[in-house]
Amino acid sequence: MTFVWTNKAIQSAIASSKSLGIEWSVDRFLIVNGILSTHGWYGSTGVDIHNIKILLSFMDGPEESVGLELGLHRPDVQDAKPQLHSARGFFSHRAISNHEIPTSVSLLIELRDGTEVRVPVPFHSEAKQEVVVTGKTLLRHHAGRFFFHLFRGNWRLLWDRISKHLPALLARNVTAGALGPILSNLPENAVLIIDHAMGGGANHYRHDITQAHLNEGRPVLLWTFSPAALGFQLQILQPGAEKRLYGVKRAAWAELVNCRKITEVIFNNCVSFPTPEEMPEMLNNFLDRGTVKLILLVHDFYMACPSHFLLNKDGKYCGLPKLEVCRECLPKIDDGLVGLFQAKDIDLWRDRWGPVLGRADEVVCFSENTRALLRRAYPSLEIKKVLVRPHSVAYLTGNYRFPLNEAPLRLAIVGDINYHKGSEVFVDLAESARKQNLTIEFLVIGSLNAKSKPPEIVETGPYKRDDLADILSRYKIHMALMLSVWPETFSYVTHELIKLKVPLFSFDIGAQGDTVRQYSLGCVAPLCNGSDLLPVLLEFKKALDERTL
Repeated sequence: MTFVWTNKAIQSAIASSKSLGIEWSVDRFLIVNGILSTHGWYGSTGVDIHNIKILLSFMDGPEESVGLELGLHRPDVQDAKPQLHSARGFFSHRAISNHEIPTSVSLLIELRDGTEVRVPVPFHSEAKQEVVVTGKTLLRHHAGRFFFHLFRGNWRLLWDRISKHLPALLARNVTAGALGPILSNLPENAVLIIDHAMGGGANHYRHDITQAHLNEGRPVLLWTFSPAALGFQLQILQPGAEKRLYGVKRAAWAELVNCRKITEVIFNNCVSFPTPEEMPEMLNNFLDRGTVKLILLVHDFYMACPSHFLLNKDGKYCGLPKLEVCRECLPKIDDGLVGLFQAKDIDLWRDRWGPVLGRADEVVCFSENTRALLRRAYPSLEIKKVLVRPHSVAYLTGNYRFPLNEAPLRLAIVGDINYHKGSEVFVDLAESARKQNLTIEFLVIGSLNAKSKPPEIVETGPYKRDDLADILSRYKIHMALMLSVWPETFSYVTHELIKLKVPLFSFDIGAQGDTVRQYSLGCVAPLCNGSDLLPVLLEFKKALDERTL
């Protein structure tokens, strides 16, 4: 059964309270097979919105509260509604306990002063084929975003959005048993890659290895879960042929296992997959068949913990403590991606992933720090099997010049900055500088996803990597900040900034900390909040001014 917003319901769900000045919109709301996916926006003309949850009521069973990721960058809303204070987006992709269609849906809006406002949300449910309903709903939403970016001339961003979402919506559905004949026509020595479709460094790496195999003349199959279509998909790529994309069910995996043309399986990532605890057994299916090479790539710590950034129930880096600490912590983590593993049982998780790690032909890490952390979770893992292969960083064009002795201090953070990338630390840093009457300029080369954005922070929006040096020089940036609050397995941005010889601060954790600690223009410090970080950065700036750069 599919529960879905219709276009009429979406329009009627835009609500405004004259007394509080709150406005919001649900752009998308889907429940398919127990997975809820929603996104929209919120803002106000006066009050400070602290938190928003979705409340689902059912005919049978208790009311269910769904947490949202808040503070997403929504320039379309900011342009259309400039009167709103800090108009931002929200998003959620998580499993829900009750698979029935809700009898009512509400937004619970919590203000900074503790006031709670419960707003009923009108909805309409339809029992149709999932792909038809999903496709129609998403195409309506993305059509609106398409024209926004078109009129603003955001060509690169527009192309990225189209190439990311449109193919998933147009995938051809394949029924059970129909995949076998398609696979039988594959050339020999095919590679199967398992990966998420959420973007970021893991997807970039997958694209690179896919192209490398195609260049060798090998066909590549990509098994993924599309958050856009809320379903599994299989992409088939062959040298010199058009790519094919199929919508498939979980049961289609058995047909892949039976395909003897597949001789290598590469696990890249499966964050966002429903019932992720099944993935180890799915990989074991191939190993049990034999004649298959299995490579596990460690882009994050999902194989060690469902909280793949190793953030605990308080949103802090845990350092992979003893299992008794994990047993208490994991069930209390209110994160949508973590909640896709509904059991939230760390013993079950490690018991399933441990044997696969032991059986794999290669476990590839991209830094020594990552290998050490992985072996902390699995101490019996053979060290010779766990390889370290750092990513290569392409040469960057452009020249950066340090603005020697120029005031005021200008700080930049680079990328799509959300919580685990240090958005809250960056906001706290800006607010601390204001409270101390310090004139400091703050730049996000990219986008900031935070619950609030102080006026001191300027966002450039999406940028091209080759323009990075010019942007840093044009804004006269004194230093860049790597504020990730988790131990990154490899940081492209860190290496790019070092190649440009930009002074760089990093928290002393993960691959980023190891790299910056060895950099002549680097500075590291323990994890802390923005107010405690401020004096560290002021001292770093003083030291930079005293040097000849």
